[in-house]
Amino acid sequence: MPWVPGCCASRKRPDVAETPLVPGTGKKSSKESPVGEAARESGVTEGEGLLEEVSNEVRRVLGEGQAALFEGAGRPLLERIDVEALAGAVVHGDTLDAVSAYKRGELYMRDNMYLAYLDQATISISGAERFFPSVMEVCNGLVSGGVGQYITSHLILEPPPEEGRDAGFVGGRPGPMPGPGEKLMGEGDVLVVQLMGSRRLTVIRGLRGLPVTAPRPKPQLEATLQAGDAVFIPSGLEVRTERVANKGPQLYLVIVLRSKEQDPELSMMKYLTDLMMDPNMSKESDAFFRSAATRRSWPAMGLDPKRKPGSIPEDVQEKAADEDKENKTPLAKLASKSVDEFARMISAKGLKEHYQRRMAELREKQRTAAMEVAITIGRGEGPKEAVWPSSSVRIAAGVKVSCQDGSSVAAFKRGEDTLNLPIAPTASFLISDLSDGQPHVVKSLRCADPFERVCVCQILVFKGCLELC
Repeated sequence: MPWVPGCCASRKRPDVAETPLVPGTGKKSSKESPVGEAARESGVTEGEGLLEEVSNEVRRVLGEGQAALFEGAGRPLLERIDVEALAGAVVHGDTLDAVSAYKRGELYMRDNMYLAYLDQATISISGAERFFPSVMEVCNGLVSGGVGQYITSHLILEPPPEEGRDAGFVGGRPGPMPGPGEKLMGEGDVLVVQLMGSRRLTVIRGLRGLPVTAPRPKPQLEATLQAGDAVFIPSGLEVRTERVANKGPQLYLVIVLRSKEQDPELSMMKYLTDLMMDPNMSKESDAFFRSAATRRSWPAMGLDPKRKPGSIPEDVQEKAADEDKENKTPLAKLASKSVDEFARMISAKGLKEHYQRRMAELREKQRTAAMEVAITIGRGEGPKEAVWPSSSVRIAAGVKVSCQDGSSVAAFKRGEDTLNLPIAPTASFLISDLSDGQPHVVKSLRCADPFERVCVCQILVFKGCLELC
């Protein structure tokens, strides 16, 4: 999604200096530059990983197909995925089309993700391991623990449905918050790690396919997830969630243990498709599989297009007889020979090797993508007007602002022109703080939702009301 340029002068983030940044965090590091790490190991460890200690338990419940709660298993991630890291993932993920917004269960389109979030949309970051080295460590740890051969993830951010916030920063209408249950269905076997907020969760077998007279299924799992807890949810089960408190956003990581890429039917289809391209196949069979006999092509082959379906036309028999006389291979014999040859190429060992090779290629693409993001962050590349929690901002030169705490309108005045901007009351406090015209660090501004704070400042930079300093 394109970035909207601001109307004011802007400078680089103050923390993008000679000291390199930790990939995905936007913070200074005293360790080796991410560029050097990326060149050597893509900024991602290949051995020990977070959550690896629970791999045995995950592998056990994965085989049983039983939902399970792992209290505190995700606590190491809490310090590594903070608002600074989240803002960086949105900035860099937006340039890679990895960030999307959903509202009421449907894709929600706005000029940028900041407007979407302020308009009560849920933000989803696919392939989160590319932007968070700690999440890549989790994926690698679970692979090393034998949970799966290719593991990916999604990061989900839901805004708080507070009263006065429903109108959004641009006057959107309120609507029901989509629960994560619908997002998890169809993803396969997943491990969900709660990173921010808390929610009640119920995992139960769905009613689809059950007779009306059958006993109603009992929940497999009922639990209250706190920040740092993880829960395993098998595919095919219904997930019902409810917020415990509505005072803050909900942030959780969905780790896909068995995705559609590992589906047996899809794996078989891709295996057979690649076999069709095998250079060792005979030229006759290769030409046969590349050709097609349709009703439109029959006249060119000397066949009758008006024949009855299911019948063996006389002209086909005559054509086959003529080909036999001319020592040519009849179509039926060629088909039988080609199919037999293709069948001999198929084997269980070949399918297994093809699957393992395909999973290795997916892991290599995953590692390469993480390396590219690490290099980009290490070089301080990205939109110069991007706002971070550690950024310093102030009212743009020549602009005066008037906003009272709890107000739903902020007045920005430049010369004789005044812009009365509709705002959410929750944003009025930080705008009031900025009205003194002095520089402020974004994370020091008053706002209950830390990501809303970043979004409001970013939109005001886009509109030329704020400037980075």
